[in-house]
Amino acid sequence: MKSAIKILTADGAANMLDRLSFDIISIAWLDESSAKKSPRDILNHYKILVMLKGQASIHIGNTVYYTKSGDCILFAPGSLYHAEISDDNGCQFGAINFSLSSPVQDRDFQRLTGIKDIAIYPQLIGGSVTTSLVNIFENCFSESDGHYFQAILLLKRLVGTIFYLGHSVLSDTGSTTSRSGEETL
Repeated sequence: MKSAIKILTADGAANMLDRLSFDIISIAWLDESSAKKSPRDILNHYKILVMLKGQASIHIGNTVYYTKSGDCILFAPGSLYHAEISDDNGCQFGAINFSLSSPVQDRDFQRLTGIKDIAIYPQLIGGSVTTSLVNIFENCFSESDGHYFQAILLLKRLVGTIFYLGHSVLSDTGSTTSRSGEETL
């Protein structure tokens, strides 16, 4: 690239993303050595799951979503799901559970990302994000100085990557059916 200078101004989406106030509830690092099925879980917060190794299927109602290494998954509050690790060689992933500070921010976030239950962003996570994720998670678990700030920056980076580069994919199966009233609740 030739020498150049560009004056940058924030666009509307960047301003809205910057105004979001994230509160990290918890982080999780899971390294499963074999195939397994998780219990059903209902979320009362958002979750970003980053698949680092292996394959898994995520079940919401009668819909099955297939994920693999490099995929990023965003869950909305109220999602009732369970996951099955289908790779006998195991699976490794990191998760950040978070909320936003107000219902208005929830609405804005859902409008920006287009999320209703779950969104899967295939092959969104590259080497630099994986390295950052591993380092930040290590710092969080060791409670190094600034670990919460690093986790917030990682979350903002993931949300920004989802917004600017992500193209979500829905179920790869024909097993989609409408939800019963019980599943909706």
